[in-house]
Amino acid sequence: MQRHNSISAGTMPWLMLAAGLGLFACGGGSGGHDLGGGMTDDTDTGSDGDSDADGDTDSDTDGDTDSDTDVDAGEDAGAKIPNVVFVTSTAHASNALGGLAGADAICAERAATAGLEGTYVAWLSTSEGDAKDRLAGSRGWVRTDGLPFADEVSDLTAGVIWYPPRLDELGNEVDPLTFVSTGTSPDGTAHADLLCNDWTYADAGVAGDAGVTGDAEIGSAYGGTDIWTNWGNAACDIPRALYCFGIGNDTPVAPQPQSGRIAFVSAAAFMPGGGLAAADARCQAEAAAASLAGTFRALLAAGSASAASRFSAAGAAWVRRDGVPVASSAAAFLGGELPVAAIALAADGKTYLGNTGVWSGAAAVDETPGADMTCSDWTAATAAEHGRGGRAGTTSPFFFDMDSNGCGDTWIHLLCLEE
Repeated sequence: MQRHNSISAGTMPWLMLAAGLGLFACGGGSGGHDLGGGMTDDTDTGSDGDSDADGDTDSDTDGDTDSDTDVDAGEDAGAKIPNVVFVTSTAHASNALGGLAGADAICAERAATAGLEGTYVAWLSTSEGDAKDRLAGSRGWVRTDGLPFADEVSDLTAGVIWYPPRLDELGNEVDPLTFVSTGTSPDGTAHADLLCNDWTYADAGVAGDAGVTGDAEIGSAYGGTDIWTNWGNAACDIPRALYCFGIGNDTPVAPQPQSGRIAFVSAAAFMPGGGLAAADARCQAEAAAASLAGTFRALLAAGSASAASRFSAAGAAWVRRDGVPVASSAAAFLGGELPVAAIALAADGKTYLGNTGVWSGAAAVDETPGADMTCSDWTAATAAEHGRGGRAGTTSPFFFDMDSNGCGDTWIHLLCLEE
């Protein structure tokens, strides 16, 4: 749950939380605790007696962030603020949007309802234009809780996503299985045969000529890297959310790196064989190659033990190499809480992996394996046996449990966590 914070007139409500906690850096300004453009914060001490002036975050086990920060902002007429991105709380059939104009009108209406100022456009491609070009001239997007989504359009199309867009215009987390109409490939261009006739197609569900199929390209609201815009395709007549991007501001944003134990996705695939020891060795080798100290293990279930049982809940929460936290706390993550950011960055801190398969061995981090889920405790590499797995580029339940794969598959990676 989020505590309500007081802000001075002229400040958009989403800015106070993450900026006051030091979870993102915004360009410009000086003085006090810099929130960008000369904005400063006055920090209260909450009822727990802890001061939040040092940027510490109090987290519930549900993963939401509590804040005791009062932000005095907006007094500087030249204050630079980033653009906002949100997932609509309302769902709309892709074949009944009324084209880009209709989709943009939905974004404008949702933003106005939430008191979000500025101009908003839908992240949609058409046969005549790419979604990425709709954001031209703008820079810096944060979610409605202030956490940074991406900096430049080139970051969006390169998969450099910090926190998934999974909040609606009111700051509420949408359902983890929320899918979004996009018509857009990972590089920000139109997926030519998945556009629902430019979002006006009337006969959904019937395949036809390119650009007039019955399916839309969809993204996952809980996705990072490429999954946020390019999860798969589904019928045009199914109601789905939209992504709405604020435009018009040119304000660099970046996450404020947090400290903690390191988590990464292996750059190389792992072929079962050699058991947990072999999987751990793969994680350790990639950590060593990236000059990471410490001991690393694979996040895998085996035997009668959950993946969570391989790690201590008493240690620091895990963060990616870019300093973005993947969990509110170690105990919450090991207890089954969904990641707050996708474990989609390799140990080198440069390589982002998206719709990349990862072995897991169970239905959830804190659950023990069922039958035929662990490739015989990761010793078998035959197509006749199977292992459960997820996707690195998402924070939905699919990050750990999406499908069952043959143990001879050569494209599935590992999630690696520091002990």
